Amino acid sequence: MDIFQLRIRNNYYQTLLFQGGFKRIIEILYPIFHLGNEDFIWEVYRQLLKREPDAAGYYTHLSSLAASMSKAEVVASIIQSEEAEHLYQQPVPPEQAGSPDRILIADHMQRLYGYNEFHFIYALYYELLGRKPDLPGLDSHIYHLNRGLSRGKLFKSFLISAECIGALSSPYPPMTHEPPPASLAPSTHLMNRRNKSSGKGFIFRHGTTRVGFYLGYPMRISLDGEGIGRFIARLLEGLLLHSEDVVIDVVCFEMNYSHLVETLGKFAAQFPNRVFIHAFQDIEWVNNHVHVDAWIIPYVGLESALQLQKPIILCLHDMVHLHFKEMYYDKNPQWCMEIERVASAMAGKAEAVLFQSEFTRNNEGLRFLQIPSHKTHVVRFAPPIEEYHAIGTYDESLFRQKYNLYDEYIVFPSVIRLHKNHERLIEAFLYFKASNRENRTRLFLTDDYVHRPNSAEIAAILRRYPDLQGSIIFSQNRMPIYDVPSLYKYAKGTIVPTLFEGAIPFPILESLLMGTQVSVSKIGVTQEVVPDMDPFIPFDPYNVYEMSIAIYRLIYSHSSLAAIQASALSSSLQRTWSDVARDYYKVIKSIRRR
Repeated sequence: MDIFQLRIRNNYYQTLLFQGGFKRIIEILYPIFHLGNEDFIWEVYRQLLKREPDAAGYYTHLSSLAASMSKAEVVASIIQSEEAEHLYQQPVPPEQAGSPDRILIADHMQRLYGYNEFHFIYALYYELLGRKPDLPGLDSHIYHLNRGLSRGKLFKSFLISAECIGALSSPYPPMTHEPPPASLAPSTHLMNRRNKSSGKGFIFRHGTTRVGFYLGYPMRISLDGEGIGRFIARLLEGLLLHSEDVVIDVVCFEMNYSHLVETLGKFAAQFPNRVFIHAFQDIEWVNNHVHVDAWIIPYVGLESALQLQKPIILCLHDMVHLHFKEMYYDKNPQWCMEIERVASAMAGKAEAVLFQSEFTRNNEGLRFLQIPSHKTHVVRFAPPIEEYHAIGTYDESLFRQKYNLYDEYIVFPSVIRLHKNHERLIEAFLYFKASNRENRTRLFLTDDYVHRPNSAEIAAILRRYPDLQGSIIFSQNRMPIYDVPSLYKYAKGTIVPTLFEGAIPFPILESLLMGTQVSVSKIGVTQEVVPDMDPFIPFDPYNVYEMSIAIYRLIYSHSSLAAIQASALSSSLQRTWSDVARDYYKVIKSIRRR
């Protein structure tokens, strides 16, 4: 269940705050909470506001304590004051930071307020609870901070929690944790934003393989829930696990820095001194200060990567618009022409171009882009075995309650895209329901069709079945990754109606990994890996009636079907992201030798 697999002594914020033996906030508070009321107020003002109490404040808090207000609530009220908020937003000059045994809580708070949301929450768990965050709690706190909850109020919720109050009320003081290893110097650790333009490179031992992930998206991005985001995270972790000589640099524009820290920051704690995230404003800075052996370019449209001076490895997952010109050119012809121009230039510059299937290698690579065959490699992806094992599942009743899935359901986990074929799936499911009204199964879709390119078509289909619209659930928000294994596990089945993929669709592997049967569309790239499609309840993705029959068969299938399907895909299901990373590593080493 512990996806981060962290040791507290290696956390980033501990590196910053405790490199000289600084005490945690709860360790400072513990003796203060055991003072008498008068001394408590004097010391709390000194610790929280760096001054003595004024007469009005002193007597107000003294009266409140006499009237049964808790000491935790007094601390929380001061921390939420305008004076404290103003103080904590000021940077701490190094010469005023104090020695380790004399640092005040206010100094801690000033540092914490300089962190992004992710690390602020992480620090609160350590500072007040002495542990790593649980994933649902971390996700919830980030959600509320991003929607306006003040940091003072969040601090209060931690402080007055039963867990924190229990530690402060204990007859034994909180345990003091030893400082992190000296090698974790803050000047070279992942999240120190001063490195963004410092002009100083990092020095590593001889033999280090330095791999760059270039994420120079020119707009704000959200990698959560997107296939490319999960690909980046899995490959990054796989490379780190594959070889201890791998050090990874991730670069992005300033606007995406905080998001990437939240998305990829867990790997910095898990692999100290081996993961670095840099924000940049121009490629010249990247070329001068981020020294890698090769850049991995995860998306063919990142045109600014053409200015990188070190070798690039292009991950060409697919160019779907080439296969559906009437669909994509009608919606956005300028984008289609632009992506073809950039893809051609990127393929020409790349030292190696990696595909997920022979289908895309032959069509996108050799036929359309005319890439020399010696530069092309097929590296098939793997199911998220390591990731799902680390996440695990949680209580079925709690999961169903969270997503209003009290009835049986089938699922298609995908963002709504033109080629994902959601409109035909919705029509086929409603047709099935109209013919089988006694069946209570619902269709759960992990995206909302509003503001999608095909929203008008989907809305028109829904209007034709006004009494059955409630049988389809559209998720209003992206599903966090730690809910996805449970989504598959508790489903009656997974249906994959896509018209095209660059490789065998991820939901097939993910669903079978969790023991849930699938029904899949008959497309060439799936048949490349699954020669015998019969056990997979196949259907023509353009035929709504045939798809509705497949839905019927999926819902009423025998429970042993998933095992039969898994056996047919055993070689794919046994492949791990360590295997994927090994194949990438070979390509990187071959480029480095050249």
